[in-house]
Amino acid sequence: WIVTFPVLGVLLLYTQTIFFDFTNWDDVFAVVENSYVHNFTLKNLQVLFTPGKLPGEKLFVPVTYFSFLLETAVFGLKPWIFHLDNVLLHLVNTVLVYIFCYRLSRKRILALLASLIFAVHPLQVEAVAWVLGRKDLLSTLFALSALNLYLTHERKQKLGYYLAALICFFLGVLAKPSLIVLPGILLMLSWYIKEKFT
Repeated sequence: WIVTFPVLGVLLLYTQTIFFDFTNWDDVFAVVENSYVHNFTLKNLQVLFTPGKLPGEKLFVPVTYFSFLLETAVFGLKPWIFHLDNVLLHLVNTVLVYIFCYRLSRKRILALLASLIFAVHPLQVEAVAWVLGRKDLLSTLFALSALNLYLTHERKQKLGYYLAALICFFLGVLAKPSLIVLPGILLMLSWYIKEKFT
């Protein structure tokens, strides 16, 4: 129940973004005028998942564009669904922060404070309110999932959790390449666990 506080923080701050339109900057280029995310076809998938194929795109983020493709295929080109999904992703990320911090520290108050700060910090506004901020939300989702899976692997020593963490890492890099630093974070996490629990 304690995680309801950061969840309420997310809902109070970011629900208003659902009523926003697409921005007149990158949202137009990435979604509104990007015909490759308008129709779910094999050709469009090939373009999205081939480096350098998407015209004008400098950053290879196929998982992010794939999420746009899914939304458009199911709901059409409606800005509210893109914004709603961003809010929901931030909500899930906030819960994952709480879970990770609690599992690492075993202190509910510390986990609550960390997830609350994460939920309402002003740096989150761009990622949640800007449709193309999806790349940050997705990479965070996969990074936090990988961290939690890796923690489980360290405690249970089961290969399946390690492989799932590895898959999350690759998906996160394909959502935003800067997540390439995650293996270093996992090494530090492994060292921390060994120092603290052995």
